[in-house]
Amino acid sequence: MRRVDPILDLYEESHKHPANIKIHWLFEPLAIWAILALIYSVSGALVLTGFLVVLLIYFALLSVPIALDFVPVIAGFVWIVVLASLHWAVALAIFAVCFVALLGGHRIEGRSPAVFENPQLIIVGPASLARRVFRWLSIHY
Repeated sequence: MRRVDPILDLYEESHKHPANIKIHWLFEPLAIWAILALIYSVSGALVLTGFLVVLLIYFALLSVPIALDFVPVIAGFVWIVVLASLHWAVALAIFAVCFVALLGGHRIEGRSPAVFENPQLIIVGPASLARRVFRWLSIHY
């Protein structure tokens, strides 16, 4: 078993209903983007860069292929964040809408979000999406 599997398995226990999965495919990346936009609008590029470096190191410790998969995604997110240069309140509002939608997905699932039990899982969602893509494409991660 790979180091990343136990934490992704724990995360995916709360994400089995097809509607919840679809909601997460849409709103989870948007929520992550909103968090990056919020960090950039409040703290600037240096803090955002530091946050992303720590995030990529964390994912690389779990799975190098998943971390490498995130590099172009994060680069695209950062490019859009910088282009948009949203006011922090707009970024926060986008995140709030995403959070409510994700909670709605868990209501459909009939389970509370696993992140309430293990806060580390808040950043594992994107890795779970990547794992689903890798499995679908039969790529070893």
